[in-house]
Amino acid sequence: MASASRWKRHERDWAEWCGHEAKRQPSQGVPAADILNMDFTAEHKTTKRLPGYLAKAIDQAKENKERDPDKDAYVFVTYAPDQGVKARRFILREVDFDEDDWDEVKGKINDTK
Repeated sequence: MASASRWKRHERDWAEWCGHEAKRQPSQGVPAADILNMDFTAEHKTTKRLPGYLAKAIDQAKENKERDPDKDAYVFVTYAPDQGVKARRFILREVDFDEDDWDEVKGKINDTK
């Protein structure tokens, strides 16, 4: 588990990058979003390790981006625990706080709907 100051710093970094009045919401001892603003809520996790399959997928997405730099690279994850249980789907995209802009990233995601 990451130290308290480390994950809090990362939450603040994410909130700052998202701008538009996004802010880190201090832990209140009740379930609540880690980062929120008028448009979204976000849960944040800081980790030193990812599951192997996910790390491999992220590396593959990075390689795809290097081969085709004009396109965004995503990792789509489908969580399908059992037959008869509705699958849940997630999108991951690597961002660089120094090079990527939140509004542009969000716009690209919204444009693909």
